[in-house]
Amino acid sequence: MNTPVTFTATISNGGSAPLYQWRRNGLPVGGNSATYILNTPSTGDVINCVLTSTEACPSPASVTSNSITLTVNPVGLATVGVLASPDTIMCMPSSGVLFYSNFTNGGTNPQFQWIVNGVDVTGGNTPTFFTNSLSSGDTVAVRMTSNATCVFPATSRAVRILQYPRLATAVNITIEELGNQTKRFTANVINGGSAPKYQWLRNDKPVPGETNPTYTATGLNNGERISIEVTSNAICAMPQILVSNAYTVTTGIQRVAGSDVQITTYPNPADAVIHVRTDKTISGNSEVRILDKLGQVVAVQKVNSLKAGEAISVSTGHLAAGTYTIQVVNTEHSFIYNARFTKL
Repeated sequence: MNTPVTFTATISNGGSAPLYQWRRNGLPVGGNSATYILNTPSTGDVINCVLTSTEACPSPASVTSNSITLTVNPVGLATVGVLASPDTIMCMPSSGVLFYSNFTNGGTNPQFQWIVNGVDVTGGNTPTFFTNSLSSGDTVAVRMTSNATCVFPATSRAVRILQYPRLATAVNITIEELGNQTKRFTANVINGGSAPKYQWLRNDKPVPGETNPTYTATGLNNGERISIEVTSNAICAMPQILVSNAYTVTTGIQRVAGSDVQITTYPNPADAVIHVRTDKTISGNSEVRILDKLGQVVAVQKVNSLKAGEAISVSTGHLAAGTYTIQVVNTEHSFIYNARFTKL
C-alpha cells in the first residue's frame, strides 16, 4: 500500500553541520536532512544514508549506514458483526442473551472487546458475550483486533435490544348450525397478532384452501373431528403455533329402526331452540318431546304431521345446561326416535 515511510539517521561525531545523502536502490534521493520520507514504497526497495562529518579531522570523513530492504504488504480488510441468541428481541422475563462475533481476517489470534452502550465491558474480551442485565434500548457491539499483518481493527454495527412481555396465545372454535349436515366454524384467537395465519383441519388433516377465520363444512358425518391451527405474528407470542381442541361432530342424523325414515336434529349443542326434520312426510299425530336425565318430559311440541324437509322447532331456552334426550313419537306408524343433545 502507498503509505509514506519515514527513515531517520542516528549519528555520532557528525559535527555542527553534518551532510546527509539518502540513497534509494543506490540512487541519490531526498535532501540534506536527518530524515527522509519515501512516499511510494515498493517491495525490494533498499534505503541507506551516507553521512559526511564536519568535525575537525573525522576518520573517516564519510560513512554509509546500514541498508534497510522494504517489504510492502497490502492492507487487509477486516469485518466483524454481532449475532444474538435467541434474538435481539427479548421476551420478558428473559434468562439472558448470548452474543456471537462473526468476523473475517482475524489472523491466528484475534482479540475482542465487547461494548455496551458505547462503553467497553470489563472482562468482555472473548469471542462470545453473555449478559442478563440488558434493558430495552441498550446497544451491543464488538471490536475485533486482528493479529494478521496490515489488518486494522474493526468494530461491528451496534445492535439494539428491544424488550416485550410474553403473550399467552389461545384459540377455541364456536359452531353455528346451518342444517343439512352443514356447520360454520369460527376461530376465536387470543394474542394472534395483526395478521395470524389459519389452517383448518378435518380429522387432523389440513383442509385445502381453508385458511380463513371461518370454515363452512358440508357433508359432515358423525365422529368427524374439526380443529384449527393458528400461527400468531404477535411479538413474543407463546406459543407461536397452536392447535385448538378438536370439535367432534354429532350430526343428529339417524334412521328410525324398522322404518325408512331418516330424522335430523340440530343444532347440537343447542341454546334457545332445537329443530327436528324428516326426509319423508309422516302422516298422523306426532309429538316432539324433550326429556331430562330422569326421563321426565320438560318440553313438548305436538304436530298433525311431519312434512318432508320442514323443520319442527322446540324451545329449549328455559332449560338448564346439561344433557337431554329429544324424542319423536308417532302413533299412526308406531315408531319412537331418540337422540341425545347438549343444552348450553
